[in-house]
Amino acid sequence: MRQHPSFLICFLLLPFLSYAQPDCHNVLSAGLVAENQTICAGEMPQMLIESEAPSGGAGALEYGWVQLHSNPNGIPQWEIITGANGASYQPQNLSVTSFFIREARRAGCINWLSGNVIVVNVLPAGDPACAAVTGVQEQSDGRLETVKCFPDPFVEQLNIQNTAERPVSLQVFNFSGTKMAEKEVPAGASTNLDTSSWPSGLYVVKMVDDRGGKRTLPLVKR
Repeated sequence: MRQHPSFLICFLLLPFLSYAQPDCHNVLSAGLVAENQTICAGEMPQMLIESEAPSGGAGALEYGWVQLHSNPNGIPQWEIITGANGASYQPQNLSVTSFFIREARRAGCINWLSGNVIVVNVLPAGDPACAAVTGVQEQSDGRLETVKCFPDPFVEQLNIQNTAERPVSLQVFNFSGTKMAEKEVPAGASTNLDTSSWPSGLYVVKMVDDRGGKRTLPLVKR
């Protein structure tokens, strides 16, 4: 195991130390990965993707990932994730809130430089937000089945593709009933909604065409 401080606060506020090493031109910055997210217990988080590459030094880049589990019954410890040596990383299904850090160094160097801390907040199965996801079901009269809303879950953007033969009026509501967006999508057209400022949680898309076709679709924002 790499030698990291034992206290979580140190990891969240301070970068790991990198010491001089002969014949090593190490990175000066470990870069950044994205992004913090919230999921329900047992779900798989979105992939942690590089948003800023490491910089400085010379030589091939090497990566490593470490993970810390929230542990209220003891002192949490960072653990090396075996086999995680790429610029991005796909976490497995999680049951507790977890923290991730990507480390970087140049080939031939011993010390790792650490980047930002990614927090995956895991809601318990009984949380109202998680219950809402499973409690709201899709409703449709069959006439708007070809209208696609993706991805699900969405993060920064929600895409709408209307392959129906009629124009569609579309509204998006959060779970408390507040209207977040409204769009008119012509037949055969595609559009998107900027959802980057929306809080994580459950959203409901309501669609209707000019002949009374209806569809209600639940989607999750992470």
